[in-house]
Amino acid sequence: MLIKKDKLYSILLVLLILFLSNFNIGGSVLLFLISMISCFYIIHINYLLNKYSLIAISIIICSFFLTLNTNPINSLFYLLAELKIILLFFTFYFGLFLQKKVCNYESILLNTSKILITLSFIVPLYGLLILHVYRYSSFLGLSIYMAYNIILLFYFFYAKYSLKWKMLIFISLLLLGSRTALILYFIVVFFQQKNIKFKIFTIIISILFLVYYLLIFRGMENQSFENINRVLLIEATYSYMINHFELVNYLFGYGIGKELKGYQTLNEAFNSWFLGDFTKYHVFSYAFHNEVFRLLYDFGLIFLIFLYAFFKQYHFPIIVLLFMMLTNSVFFANGTILIIGLLIAYTKNQQRDVNNERHYSFNTYI
Repeated sequence: MLIKKDKLYSILLVLLILFLSNFNIGGSVLLFLISMISCFYIIHINYLLNKYSLIAISIIICSFFLTLNTNPINSLFYLLAELKIILLFFTFYFGLFLQKKVCNYESILLNTSKILITLSFIVPLYGLLILHVYRYSSFLGLSIYMAYNIILLFYFFYAKYSLKWKMLIFISLLLLGSRTALILYFIVVFFQQKNIKFKIFTIIISILFLVYYLLIFRGMENQSFENINRVLLIEATYSYMINHFELVNYLFGYGIGKELKGYQTLNEAFNSWFLGDFTKYHVFSYAFHNEVFRLLYDFGLIFLIFLYAFFKQYHFPIIVLLFMMLTNSVFFANGTILIIGLLIAYTKNQQRDVNNERHYSFNTYI
């Protein structure tokens, strides 16, 4: 073959991620199909269905029936969009399926990340210089989520990247225009770097850069903290919850696909931005720009606790995921769900290798 098998799989995986990232409903259907096919295939060859998948389905079903019983569903689109979280617990079966088909799963993910990084450098640069469009360039999908995809891969394969690739990742994130992703870049470097002096250097450089980037480059120097979009949204979301939630809502959610009536605040900046320009006077929990509140509204506190246990079980970087969840609806993005699923499968494989190594060492000792 002209292209090695692993590299071919990497290219196909990139094309799949790009397709999923650009088609919301179509991408979700495809993601559902590949995850279900992979799930049944893995079960067929003696894997059992993961307990977290069963628990997640049970909790989501409870929330769904609570919605039907107490609140009419106003939008089928938002119902499907907000139920998309269920795919999170099946996509890693696609990763397990892929591991059985290839020689080096880690190499495939690493090559996939490098292709995405290269595209995220070239395409936005072309958009900036030729089209004069800073963000959301061409076929990369919503640039925020592409930046998140790169950050997640950056965390897991930090030691595998040369200095050149680490610099290229930083530039690609800058071009993609995600403030959270840039903050996470420095957080990843801080936690992954072992040298204490370099950690201190990272803190100093990150503070200086982020002050410049957020205040000067992104034009927030004249904006007070309480008028920042995310702050306004958190205040309004919290106020609505306090005024409308009962105990059962805190536990199992307030309603999936339900339009939130009377969702407003006294702050004029919020009313004009969120209720006027952003949501066009219709508010669903998807639009919160905050995954923690969205999941709390949809599925309740029990689901959030379960979600934490799920990611902790697979040694997923909670600090990285939490930052992403506080600034966007992470699990609404098809491509990001797939990336997380692939990385969960990777951590499962790493755990298996460590256990085998311990078993081998123990037998050798005996």
